[in-house]
Amino acid sequence: MTPTELADAVRRVRRTLDMSQRQLATAAGIGQSTVASIECCAQSPRVDTLAAILRVGRCQLVIVDTNHDPAEPIWPWNSLGLRDRGWRLYPAHLDVREVGPSGEGWWGTYRVLDHGRERPAHTFDKDRETRNARRRMYEDDY
Repeated sequence: MTPTELADAVRRVRRTLDMSQRQLATAAGIGQSTVASIECCAQSPRVDTLAAILRVGRCQLVIVDTNHDPAEPIWPWNSLGLRDRGWRLYPAHLDVREVGPSGEGWWGTYRVLDHGRERPAHTFDKDRETRNARRRMYEDDY
């Protein structure tokens, strides 16, 4: 959205609620000068600020995938906070899945056998073609 469209959205919320800038700011937990700056396009709001304003008006921000017809909302993805053995989050572009009881489906099995390390609980496919094939097989899950 452009700054003008964002300003219009904030003004619309305020008009719908019949609130002054000060009342909206208080309800959203922000300063009145922030509402004024957004409405006159002097500043673009941070996402959390805009979300707070919209929540007051019982609205929400939605990210839309414009590659689909009709455009579909993209819902938040729950990564379950899964982390590797180094306590790092797995990369977002990889599909994390459980490792089977005997290590099947894990690309590091040969390293475990060679060095006596334990298998991780989760893994991912390094190869793009393998990932794409798995995604096609489970299209509804992605």
